Amino acid sequence: MSPFLCYPSRPLKITISEEAACSIHKLLLAQPGSVDGGMIDYFELIWVTHGVGDMWIDLQKTELTSDRIVCLRPGQVRKLESSQEMEGYIIKLSRAFIASVEREVNSLPLVTLLQLFSGSNGIRLTPQVRPILQELINQMDRVLTNTEPLKTGLLNCYIEILLTHLNHHWAGSHDPCSRTRNTELVESFLSLVEKHFKTERSVTKYASWLSVTPSHLNEVTKKLTGYSAGHLIRRRVGLEAKRKAVHTRMCMKEVAYYLGFSDPAHFSKFFKNTTGHNFSNFRKDKTTVSLASIRQNLE
Repeated sequence: MSPFLCYPSRPLKITISEEAACSIHKLLLAQPGSVDGGMIDYFELIWVTHGVGDMWIDLQKTELTSDRIVCLRPGQVRKLESSQEMEGYIIKLSRAFIASVEREVNSLPLVTLLQLFSGSNGIRLTPQVRPILQELINQMDRVLTNTEPLKTGLLNCYIEILLTHLNHHWAGSHDPCSRTRNTELVESFLSLVEKHFKTERSVTKYASWLSVTPSHLNEVTKKLTGYSAGHLIRRRVGLEAKRKAVHTRMCMKEVAYYLGFSDPAHFSKFFKNTTGHNFSNFRKDKTTVSLASIRQNLE
């Protein structure tokens, strides 16, 4: 049995529909180790309440501690490493569920918030807010395990309150995120990139789909994310290239064609500019690190 996720005796899960789900799981790592969590299909909020560890998210390491909540978005690959026992929570939220909360509660642009959260190194929590979040999780636990007809509405409210608290304490944001045309534009842009990054890398094309000018799209994305639209597109392509290098046996030419590069030499140059390494060395280095980590945990 994997030590990564241990569920409580009561299943903490509510399903609005197959596409619109919210669930809370108890995180329990009973012994030191490394667990590959694979690619996720939901937004995930991970909060370690006891112990410390590291979460590798798309080959980038983020520390897990009791004063930080880490957010992951659908499609990311995660791996947990810990040198001690660990306890906490994983809250899983589908895009459809978050969209339903936005509609029902008329809240902040929650999908955009989660996208921005996932691009940070975690949301710092003050000692004052940690008991508030614990109580919110406890309340959600009670809602998820009852059969009252109002539980969907209550759950929507609790999720909105939880994400509003996280928005307020988000270290990477100086001002609370509000529902504006700009946030909706960035959300739509990121969704389009996720759908088309393998075949379309032109800022002009994305801008035309969004009925804005390329300069306006660049200006808004730079303001809200810190990066230009072009950089976000290239970063998404580079991320997928790194995933294929580490998590598959595809050769460089196969990865190049998969990502829409007609010329493997062009892809090789792109990969070198994106990662600072050539494809073969990058794969070798990351595989070596992974094997070393496995051996260390077996000793």
